[in-house]
Amino acid sequence: MTAGYALAGVHAVPAEQKARLHEVADLLLEIYRTLVRMRFLSPDCIETGPHEIDQQLAQKKELDPSIYYLHQILPYINVDKTDSPDFIQGGSFVDFRDADCVEQSRDPMRNGWELSGGKGKWVDDEGEYMRPWTTTLSVLGNHQTVIFYDAELRESSIRSSKA
Repeated sequence: MTAGYALAGVHAVPAEQKARLHEVADLLLEIYRTLVRMRFLSPDCIETGPHEIDQQLAQKKELDPSIYYLHQILPYINVDKTDSPDFIQGGSFVDFRDADCVEQSRDPMRNGWELSGGKGKWVDDEGEYMRPWTTTLSVLGNHQTVIFYDAELRESSIRSSKA
């Protein structure tokens, strides 16, 4: 843990769930390290957590404390140190230190409801499709695929924008 920096929202997440979230972060780090071994990434572009994430934006976007915590502990790729921001199947690396990534994570398939002010809360029939306890682990990039993580179901999935 970085000296002098405490993880915000750490007390709102139960210890058992924190352990699961650390497993997600560790597995993503292993994927990044595999990409380093394959010489797709340089080792110095991986930046491990914890990171400062805009807490006000997370609250505005109504992120569940577990997702806010996950965003703080995820490893990130500094794309300025890579030849390409491309990740899996045309997607891009996500970095929730960037407010745009937090914004995009609420409408990751770019369906447009976020840009138009939203259609309503996720509990409504026409509401958001991203629940407060879900997030993305990649960015859509060139309209291809996105990796999703659901902290409530404890599962990840990859979805294509080409349905």
